[in-house]
Amino acid sequence: MEPVDVARGYIEAWNTRDPEQILAVFTEGGTYEDPTSGGPISGPGIVGYVTGLLTMLPDLSFDIVDVGAVSGSAKVTLQWVMRGTNSGPLPAGPPLGRTIAVPGVDIITVSGDKVASVQGYFDMQTTYQQLGLKAEPMPADAIGPFTFGTAAYAQMGNLTKPGALSFTAIDVRNDADRQDVFQRSQLISMELLGLPGFIGFLGITTPDRMFTVTAWDDADAPARLRSQGTHSEAVRAFFNGDVGGTVTLTVWARSGSSSTSAARSAARSPNPAGARAPMATPCLRSGTSEIPGCRGRALTRSGSTHAAPPPNSGTFVPANGTNVPRMMRAAIRVRP
Repeated sequence: MEPVDVARGYIEAWNTRDPEQILAVFTEGGTYEDPTSGGPISGPGIVGYVTGLLTMLPDLSFDIVDVGAVSGSAKVTLQWVMRGTNSGPLPAGPPLGRTIAVPGVDIITVSGDKVASVQGYFDMQTTYQQLGLKAEPMPADAIGPFTFGTAAYAQMGNLTKPGALSFTAIDVRNDADRQDVFQRSQLISMELLGLPGFIGFLGITTPDRMFTVTAWDDADAPARLRSQGTHSEAVRAFFNGDVGGTVTLTVWARSGSSSTSAARSAARSPNPAGARAPMATPCLRSGTSEIPGCRGRALTRSGSTHAAPPPNSGTFVPANGTNVPRMMRAAIRVRP
């Protein structure tokens, strides 16, 4: 089989939309790389990459524009146009329904009747534009005290003056953690839109930390979120050690608009048992040993044993509630 025929067979495999058939075209240990693959991938990495692409573009197909090889060479240059409609979820959000036609080139190295390697090239900016995405270059690493990221804002037209603001910050431990938190946050943000008392939402994502700021009609409103499935599941996952590192939850309420107890209640987060504790319960380490003087400080989660909320759970830490003009504050901090 000529190298050009192997290259054509490679594109035909892509057009089956079957990740296993695409992998079968490669030699054992054969590699694939393009601007989005994060470097050369092989075996299960190729299957996972193809599966992710087909999730976004279920009708994905490739048209061959031109294919050629130097006589006696194992390398083939193949020009193509990638087509598809974004009817599946994107990594950064829901599908946008856009149709794409992105040109590209593959440099394919052939070994016998198999593909030994593929180096793909296409313009990311064109791809983003056709998908309806906006890409703005920014520093990948922190510059001094400044860390860069992205933000999303939601407002349902409720122009009521906020009676309370809730603030969340969660540190992520790795890329998998970041993706998990991001996906959970997407679901929670959609649930927010239908909650009584919701005014607006701001979500901020940086490489190692994610933040939310939510405006509410009153300090009782955030407590309604605690009863929602996705938020409750996320809290359980955190206390089980499945997601996230350090978490800070804070509720600020306008003085006079709600009681201190309402603001404090809104700041509570249930443990896996879902019970609550009185405000004055001291925090514990490993769920058994009281830490002298730890009341009003952080709650600690260490190893496989999680000191979370005290025995009856839901404990919150009031912080300077009487010293903040026109505001009341209640917070809980959890550190690994």
